[in-house]
Amino acid sequence: MPMRLTLLLMMFCATTPVLASEPTGERKGEVLSEYSPLAEQHEFIRRAMLPTTADRMLRFEAEGGTTIKPHVLDLTREKIDVYIPAKQPKDGYGVLVFVPPSPSWPVPADYRRVLDARGLIWVAARESGNNQSAYDRRMPLALHALEWVKQRYPVDPSRLYISGFSGGGRVAQRLALAYADVFSGALLIAGNDPFDENGTVVPPRDIFRKFQSTMRIVHATGIHDLPNRRHEERTRASMASFCVAHLFRHIQQRTEHWIPNRRGFARALEDLETPRDPPASQAACLAALDAEVSLKLQAVRDALASERLDEAGELLAKIDQRYGGLAAPESIELAQALAKARSQ
Repeated sequence: MPMRLTLLLMMFCATTPVLASEPTGERKGEVLSEYSPLAEQHEFIRRAMLPTTADRMLRFEAEGGTTIKPHVLDLTREKIDVYIPAKQPKDGYGVLVFVPPSPSWPVPADYRRVLDARGLIWVAARESGNNQSAYDRRMPLALHALEWVKQRYPVDPSRLYISGFSGGGRVAQRLALAYADVFSGALLIAGNDPFDENGTVVPPRDIFRKFQSTMRIVHATGIHDLPNRRHEERTRASMASFCVAHLFRHIQQRTEHWIPNRRGFARALEDLETPRDPPASQAACLAALDAEVSLKLQAVRDALASERLDEAGELLAKIDQRYGGLAAPESIELAQALAKARSQ
C-alpha cells in the first residue's frame, strides 16, 4: 500500500467515531446477566453500611452465625432500559446510570440529542422505584445495570455518572457516596439528603476523600418545587460542612417537581462532565473536619475510661451515624470495647 494512502487511513481511523459491535439506539426490556463485583454483598456492606453495623454483620458471619450470599438478586428476572448513541467516542462511551422513582423510566425523548452529542449511554433498571428497598434492589440494580453496559460497549471509566429523580435522586446520592471511586459525578434531580439523614452513610475514608475532592455534585430542582428546594439548601450546607468541593446548582425555570427540559439537562451535564481541581481551601477544611472527628472520639474514650457506659454508647452512636467511615476504624474498636465492658 502506498505510504500516502496508509497515512490517510491512519488519520481517518483516529478521528472518525467507531460504531460499537452491539446494537445502538433505544433498547427496552433488556435482561440483566452479568453480576457486578461492586454489588457483591461483602463489598456492598463495606461501602454502604455504617461501619459498626458492617463490622457486626461480618463478625457474625465469621463466627458461623450466618452466611452472607454473594448477591441478593436473580438477574434473570431483572430488566433494564438503555439508550446507546450511534457514534462511539474514541475513548469509549460515557454512562449515565439513572435511578427512577417509578417502576420504569426509559430515556426521555428530548434527552437523546444531548446524549448523542456527548456520546453518553443512558441506562435505568426496571422495578427500581420508590416502593422498592434501596439496599436490596435499587442500589444493586443500578450497579448491575452499569456492569451490563460495560460488558457490551467500550466505556470511558472517567465518564461514569449516577443520577436519579425524586426518591431516585436520594438513592443516587447514596451510590455516589459509596462508589465515589467508580462514579465521577452525580446529577441529583429534586431528590437529595443531608448527611446522617434517611440512611445517608459516609463511606470508608479513602472512598469519601474521592467524594470530597473529585466528585461533581449537580443539583437540579424546579423553581416551584419549594419543599425540595428547601431540602436541597440543607443538603448543600451539609455537604459544604463536610468539605465537598464541587457543588453545582441548576434551578429549573417554570418547573415544579419534575425533570429538567432538554436545555436544562444539557447545562447540568456540562458541569457533570467538566473535571475540576479542588479549591485551595480544601486542605484546611479536611484538617479541621478530621480534628472535629478526633475530638468526638476522644469524648467516647473518656466516658469509657470513667465507666460511663451509657454515655459512651450514646456518643458513639451519634458519631457513627454522622461521620461513618471518617471515624473508623477507631469507632469500630470503641464499639467492641464498649460491648466487652457491658458484658462484664
